Amino acid sequence: SIVDVCSVVCVLFRLAPYVPDGLMCEALRMARSIQAESDRVSVLCGLAPYVPEGLMSEALEVARSIQDEYSRAKALSGLARYGPDELMSEALGVARSIQDESRRVSALRELAQHVPDELISEALGLARSIQNNSVRAKALSGLVPKLKKTEIDITLWKEIFHTLAYQDRKSFLADAPKLAPAMISLSGGDKTVLNLVVEAIRDVCRQWP
Repeated sequence: SIVDVCSVVCVLFRLAPYVPDGLMCEALRMARSIQAESDRVSVLCGLAPYVPEGLMSEALEVARSIQDEYSRAKALSGLARYGPDELMSEALGVARSIQDESRRVSALRELAQHVPDELISEALGLARSIQNNSVRAKALSGLVPKLKKTEIDITLWKEIFHTLAYQDRKSFLADAPKLAPAMISLSGGDKTVLNLVVEAIRDVCRQWP
């Protein structure tokens, strides 16, 4: 019944830090039996920090059994934080397969928080492949804090800046502080460039209040 499922979800989620290795296999079996995939993902991500190395393959089977690509990418991402980097690459691959661009961006933004440095270029390529400008801007916004200014050439930074401008004003202004290190680096270390940026933003706000 629905009540029983909800009870299982609540119990597994709350007991996750205390489940001994010997019972983790049973906990994963119960997680697999949860029909609602969103609940299955929540439980699996809650168990992830406590899954012993010997049971990681079983946890992966639970994640891979999830049919919805967004949910599966989220589950793989949760496991990847405590497993090998190959899992994050797999999660990015799943995110790439999501047909709906808005859901693909949601998955990418979930993954962006945990993408290791060696996979940033792959995540960036996925974000840049999105056709809709405003949706692509959301995807790039999630990755900006992870981008290393020294590893991206000025042409690509210009593309990123230009794309982020497709966001609404509130979102763009929220991203501005994240872009400051790149702006300073691209100006040769001249921090006064930020004064010019602030003045440009004020001009825009005055003309389009």
